[in-house]
Amino acid sequence: MHFSICQESRKGISADRIEYVLQHTDLAAMQMRDAKHIEYIERVKSDELESEQQLGFFGITRNGTISLTSIMATTSSRPSVALSSQSRTRNATTSTSYSGNATGTGAAGGGAGAAQTQAPLPPGFENPLLTGGVMLSKGNLSEPIGEPLNVIVSSFSSPEVLTPEGFLLWATSIQFGVSCLGQGDEDSFQYANLGKENPNVRQGSASGNNGVLRWNYGNPSVGTCRQTLVGGNHFRWYIQKTAKSGTAIFLAVSDELSLAQAHKISTNGYNVGRDHLLSVALNPNGTNWGGHYYNATILWVDAGILLNASSENINHPDVALPGQPNQDGRVAVLNITTWTQAQVQNSSSAGARSAAASVLTMALMIALAQCAVALYS
Repeated sequence: MHFSICQESRKGISADRIEYVLQHTDLAAMQMRDAKHIEYIERVKSDELESEQQLGFFGITRNGTISLTSIMATTSSRPSVALSSQSRTRNATTSTSYSGNATGTGAAGGGAGAAQTQAPLPPGFENPLLTGGVMLSKGNLSEPIGEPLNVIVSSFSSPEVLTPEGFLLWATSIQFGVSCLGQGDEDSFQYANLGKENPNVRQGSASGNNGVLRWNYGNPSVGTCRQTLVGGNHFRWYIQKTAKSGTAIFLAVSDELSLAQAHKISTNGYNVGRDHLLSVALNPNGTNWGGHYYNATILWVDAGILLNASSENINHPDVALPGQPNQDGRVAVLNITTWTQAQVQNSSSAGARSAAASVLTMALMIALAQCAVALYS
């Protein structure tokens, strides 16, 4: 390679041509924008996102470019992970989050389900607290006590994910499934008040016993039966449909003990369950099931905006860690996009081409340096 490049140099290969090759080889490694980021960029350009704080949530600058320094990936360990700065491949998190001092609105009063009505939030769902709702899953909506809705699937997710069937497929890709053999007890159903347009939402799709999804321990067929017996992660899900924001899905996630222990929430189970689900959903390589491939990104809403860091009005206050509330008040907003098999293969091929291009670029630079030495020595 050294000889041929030096021969080309002696025949008059231009510096501009070398610069062009180097520049475009490097650019090939930069083509890694997710489809949802492109959508956000278009929204920025149309000024639908007027708040600089909202832009920061997506790692986007006012001119429509992506701030790569704000995008980070996560790992997939269990039972708990710190979703913070790590290497990025396909899935991503943002470091931006909002904080506030909740004063209490809506049905939760000053409890954990209360929040500031004017706090900035990412788009993709309607804040239930603005129209009399509450961020709690309840067996009886007239009672003050419930369990925190600590994950939201944004309406900016792929449309197929936001249907009941599509959501269940995604849930299977992150190793959750319906309760053992499809069993369900209507007496144990829970409900959520997600605001004026959705004041009484039953768990699940409103048909069938699919409102509780349990960790399947790697066995999609009967693994949830093991969860029913020995405990583990699970969640209830609620569909919010609004004229302004479309369809979003609210999750009440928690880790629970065994059937013999009456499925009581485990120690720190609200936080552990949420973080476990996120660690799986944000797998750097994406998730898949039955030929369906998914990519998820996350935005954090800090305590004091949608939920308070408080045990007040939360079931099982005794599961808190010493000196801590039983849930930390943080809410994760997920944007889930679908990938086709072709896109997955293209992504892998692009990564391989990028790595090869980097090697070739380095080899070219070394060879050119050697040529320079040979020509001028």
